[in-house]
Amino acid sequence: MSTATTSNPETERIMKKFSKYGEINEISQQYEPTPYKKVEAEPVAKDLWNNNIIWEFAKGLSPGVDLTRIPFPVCITQARSFLQNFTDYFEHWNYLSLAANEDDPYKRAKLVAQWYLSGFAHAMKVVRKPYNPILGEVFRCMWEDPKSKSKTHYIAEQVSHHPPISAFYVSNREDGWIGSGTITFSVSFYGVSAWAYLNGVQKIKLLKYDEEYTWAFPPTKASGFFVGPFIMEMGGVVEIRCNKNPYWASLDFKTTSMFSSANLYKVEGKIMNGSKQVDTIQGQYFEKITLNNKETFFDAKNPPESPIRYEVPFENLWGKESQYVWQDLTKAVIKGDGQEAADKKYEVEEWQRQERIQDQKQGKTYVPKFFEKVNDTTYKYLFYNEAPFQKGEEEAYEMAGMIMSRRKQL
Repeated sequence: MSTATTSNPETERIMKKFSKYGEINEISQQYEPTPYKKVEAEPVAKDLWNNNIIWEFAKGLSPGVDLTRIPFPVCITQARSFLQNFTDYFEHWNYLSLAANEDDPYKRAKLVAQWYLSGFAHAMKVVRKPYNPILGEVFRCMWEDPKSKSKTHYIAEQVSHHPPISAFYVSNREDGWIGSGTITFSVSFYGVSAWAYLNGVQKIKLLKYDEEYTWAFPPTKASGFFVGPFIMEMGGVVEIRCNKNPYWASLDFKTTSMFSSANLYKVEGKIMNGSKQVDTIQGQYFEKITLNNKETFFDAKNPPESPIRYEVPFENLWGKESQYVWQDLTKAVIKGDGQEAADKKYEVEEWQRQERIQDQKQGKTYVPKFFEKVNDTTYKYLFYNEAPFQKGEEEAYEMAGMIMSRRKQL
């Protein structure tokens, strides 16, 4: 890692501290599957919300301003990176495993829609903004189904800083599906609310049927900066379509207004067969969603059993993995120390700023470690694999960021 040449003692201290973080390619020379450790209950962070700080932050913003490059106060943040936050959408991936082995095309489309909606109850459970990933940041995790023992592996990388772009790949070839996507993040302020946009088309592929389902994220609305309560909710219409299946879903996420909270967390939708509607979807993604007003589509209060989640133990992390980069800030947020959290956030931002300065001086351009650029809005995982899985003969594993399979060791 480059070290900035500066006479500023504080900057020198920060760069010296982060010099131990190392680049991924200096640490990933391992030839054994990555060890994973079961994730126990996540610690509950103390609420750092400060009305005075939020007021000062919000009143200094002009309507329409792009907030992408403006640092948010730590009292708005949650104790994890966006790369970690995004995995919430895969907490109930067993819906996809069912879809990948369902011969009825209607039921496949329905299961994919159920999976999609199941993610919002998890992703929105912490009403705070995740950390902005630093350039080159990586996050890996794995889930195992307690019954079938099948494994789903996930990896994400921050492939661009300006504009902020995250790429991800998730794989369970044993059950017959993979997912991938590229997300460009932007935030705009509109006077009384802010909207976050996760732009880009994401994909889920069911290998047995060679079906690729495309989906996107609705924008996220944050309101209550001036007069509480602070609310984050989804808003907009999303379509989940497939290249080979005539059945598809349309979902309309409603939002509250200044005068009514009737639409809080409300979603209405339909399952279509071509241009003909066959089902009605409605409910609240934090509560219960029904199909045709009678069948439970997803119940956030009584969800199906989730696969067991595993993450890389701290001692096996690379220097730019999310848990390592943000370790000090996360500790401060969890214990509720706002000043320390602000200091640790500044340290990471200053480290990144100095690295960018040095890279610019040397004419260096960042090259992602695990994804290759297809175009300005799409990155593809270097080890993308949609080959059929030989059940009983193969086993999936991840090694140094490479999600692969090998012949089972008897």
